[in-house]
Order: sequence, then C-alpha cells, then structure tokens
Amino acid sequence: MGISPSASFLQARFLRSGLRPCSYYKKTSVWTGLKKLWPSILSNVRWIIGDGESVSFWKDNWLGIPLNTMYAIEPELAPFLQDQVSKFIFDKQWVLPPLFSSTFPDVANQILGIEFPMEAMSDTAIWSSTASGSLNAKEAYASLAPPGAVVNWGTLIWHKAIQPRKSLVAWQAFQGRFQTDNFLQKIGVHLCSQCSLCLKSSESSVHLFMECTVMQKVWVWLFALFCFPPRQVIHLADLFASDLLNSLSAASKLLWRMAVCNLLWLTWTERNSLRNSCRTFCIGRFSQRFLLCLKDSAQLVFKAYPHSVSTIPIFNLLGLSPLLCRAPSFKPVTWQPSPDHWLKVNTDGTFRGSNMAGFGGIFRDAEGNFVGAFAARAEVPSAIDAEILAVIEAIQVAWVRRWTHIWLETDSTLVLTYFKNPNLIPWRLRTRWFNCVLRSRQMTFHISHIFREGNKVADKLANYGALHDGAVWWIALPSIITSEFGHDYSSRTSYRFS
Repeated sequence: MGISPSASFLQARFLRSGLRPCSYYKKTSVWTGLKKLWPSILSNVRWIIGDGESVSFWKDNWLGIPLNTMYAIEPELAPFLQDQVSKFIFDKQWVLPPLFSSTFPDVANQILGIEFPMEAMSDTAIWSSTASGSLNAKEAYASLAPPGAVVNWGTLIWHKAIQPRKSLVAWQAFQGRFQTDNFLQKIGVHLCSQCSLCLKSSESSVHLFMECTVMQKVWVWLFALFCFPPRQVIHLADLFASDLLNSLSAASKLLWRMAVCNLLWLTWTERNSLRNSCRTFCIGRFSQRFLLCLKDSAQLVFKAYPHSVSTIPIFNLLGLSPLLCRAPSFKPVTWQPSPDHWLKVNTDGTFRGSNMAGFGGIFRDAEGNFVGAFAARAEVPSAIDAEILAVIEAIQVAWVRRWTHIWLETDSTLVLTYFKNPNLIPWRLRTRWFNCVLRSRQMTFHISHIFREGNKVADKLANYGALHDGAVWWIALPSIITSEFGHDYSSRTSYRFS
C-alpha cells in the first residue's frame, strides 16, 4: 500500500509490527473506530514476500489465508508461533522443515511456487481487492459501504453523440437527484408545490418525468415513432428494459438511447424555463424542440437522407438513413521480421474462464524462419494476466538459452505500459514481472506493439495452451500454426477494421 503522511502517522501511533493494532487503549477518538474496523480491513490485506523479515509465517496473510486460520490452530499455541517468513529462506531459496512438508504437502507446494525478487526488496503489504494492490478513497468506501444494485441503464445513457450535459441530466433523472419541489420540502424549504407542465399535481421527480399527464402523452407519441406497442412505464429504468430493446435493430436501439436522453434533458430544461416565465407548456412547441435536439445528436452518427423510407417512422421524420453512416476505416497490418542477429518473439494470451486461460509465443529469426514456440495453460482471473505470463515466459526462455538480442512484439498496449512503469502491474504477478523486467534490461531488448491481425500465430498458440493441459515447447514448426506462419513468412497483409 502507498505510504502517505497520514498513513505513516496512523501506523506509527496505532499499529505494531505486522500491521497488528496496539493491545492497549489509546486516548483518542480515532482509536475506537479504527480498532472496530481493523479486522475487516486486515482481511483485505495481503503480503508480497521480499526478504520475509516483516511477515509472520503463521499469523499474516501471505498465502491467501493465514496459516493459523487455515488450520484452526488453538489460540493457546499462538505464543509459540512467532517465526518470521525469513527464517525459512536461505540464499533466495525456500528451506522448509521436512516435517512441515510431509504434514502440509499442499501448502508446501504453494510456498515453493512463490518466486523471490532477483534484487533486494522488502516485504510489501497490498490491498488484495484491487489489481494494483493500492488502497485509495474509492476502494476504501467500496469495502465499507453496502453493495449497490446493478443497473441496466448505466452505460446506455453515455455515447459520443450524446452531449455530456444531457447524459448527466439523464443520470440525475434515473437516480431521482433533481431539486424538485418535494425534494426541497423534505430538506425544510416551505413552498407550495405545483407541476409546471400540467399545472395540476404537486411536483416530484417521478411525477415530472413519468406521471404527469402531459409527459404521458409525450411518451406515447415517442413510443409510436419507434413502433413500440402501447405500454405503461412505471419507472424510468423500464425505458431500457431488455424486452423493449431486443425488438430494435442496432441503429434503432442507438437512436432510442439518444431520444431518451434528449427528452429527459429537454423536460428538465423546459420545466426550469417555465418556472422563470409567465408562459404555459405547449406540447407542439416542445415536440418540435425535441426533434431538433435529437437530430443534432443523431446527425453525428447517421447520414442525412431526406427521402428516407424506413419502417421506423422517426427516421423518416428526422430525414435520416437507418443505416449507420460511416463506413468502417481500416489499416493494413503486416508482420515484419527482426533486424539481422536479432530474434523476434510474438506473444499472446487468451482468457475463456478461470480454468480455460492460456498463453503462447513464437521465436523467429531475421529471415522469418521458425526458431521455437511455446504454449501453456494458466489459471488466472483475467486476460491481461495471461498476456503478462506470455511475456514472462518469453523472456525466461530467452534468458535460459542465452539469446541476447530479443525483439518482443505483443498486441497488448498494457504490456508496453507495464514495461515503462512496472509498479502498475497486478500485484499477483509483481515479483515475477520485476524479475522479467530486470532480465530484459540485461539483454539488448526492444518491445513494440502490433495489432492482433498481425499476431495470429501467437493467438493460435495461446488458444492451444488454453485447451490443453500442461506446457509445451516446440523445436520444429507445429502443424497447428502452419497456415498462420506461412501468412507471415510470405509478408501477406491483413486488415484491421474499426
């Protein structure tokens, strides 16, 4: 975890070594709350082993679960379990007692699989709930607050063709965060409430956008423009219900998202305008303004077509083609061999699930000839972990074989970022990555990015690794990549569309 002045102060005042709180009372208001929350905080803290001096072998969490918790060791035995992890390390090698290895074979194998940093490094405490291992205010709040409900509209109200101010108003409407009359009354403001649109009922967020008789007519009109069957919408979230969206084409679905955001924004804007003028609501003028606002947004995505003939009336009304307007752009992608006396290694990772992830890579010389290839299955929680393992394995292979001029090529831009700033690497692979970067700095090393269309050989190897147990090293060209290898060898071009 990152050390800030406040964190250093709290650690020095309230904690002993090993992140354990003081056992005696501290005369401060902070102490009571901190001591109460500390067990839940500590459950998310895990140690990355460096020299092992700061970590208790039995009591601290450095394997996922503390050993005394894993084996339910009686509290009476705790005073006898004072060993640090460093006691079981000699010359960067694990030295476990034979009795421990025979009694706890699974744990012993897990410990022996932990790699030590090649450079001297102290133990590091990380926040295990985040990939980076750092704890910020957002993560602290998320760990203490009750889990929020997952909403289906969260990503649908944001799009490059919808002005952010309209998306923000839509978000406020869905969350009921407007300062309507009933909201002001709840916080102690005394006022008479009247809806500015219908001039009949008191105003609330639900009434303004859904229950108002005027707005109900607007929603019926909009539903008809999209050929929706008449339906009662009780909550704004119903506007993005799956049964409603599934009946639309991709183009109509996008236009519907724009329409909802523009209508909510215009409703709130009109309400504020009416509050500050003497005029009354005119549904005809409101509808015309809505169509103009919607057309401004839609023209960023759809092509103007005055004679549009569509089964969805709103496209005809706006004079837009129901086809997404811009043809996809494309880039030619061609794999290039390395310079003379270099080896180029292309790597890739694939993720199909925690038990179906894999990685692979292929080494080729300056003429594009096959030198070697590898593939392996991995149990990792994400695709980027598989990508990282592929790079680590490639550097390890080159290191063992004393290949000194290595050009690594990957389709992951994150991998390039991790080489520039190794501290951003997911904490699960941090030690192995630091060792990988250190080895690469002792080579004549270059790294570059290639689009996945030019990385098909490595992709094929990664998929092979995900579908087969164990690890494989080929010294001759395997048949599974013959086609893709020939494509690269003959310098044929692929195209990336976007």
